[in-house]
Amino acid sequence: MNVGFVEYKIDPERREAYLKTMKRLLADCGGNVTLYEGADQPNLFVETWSLTCPEDFERIKRDRLTAGSEWERMTDFIVGGKDKIHIWEFIHVLDAKC
Repeated sequence: MNVGFVEYKIDPERREAYLKTMKRLLADCGGNVTLYEGADQPNLFVETWSLTCPEDFERIKRDRLTAGSEWERMTDFIVGGKDKIHIWEFIHVLDAKC
């Protein structure tokens, strides 16, 4: 299974509104996304998405970048707006047990 990452920094003054909005959006995602915040970089967030097919990644990108989508509205919280959203897909290569 591949993994999608969405990374951005939010405006600290809008943090509470951001978290409230994300909680609502994530509740509708069926459990295939996890939200992380940088331990040493407050307000830097990374979403990890479990991708089950190539279309999943394309949908995430489209939702983030298409005007009017529910996810696109999240750009209001992001420092620098849409241009500062970084979206990547990673392909599974190896597993390790440490």
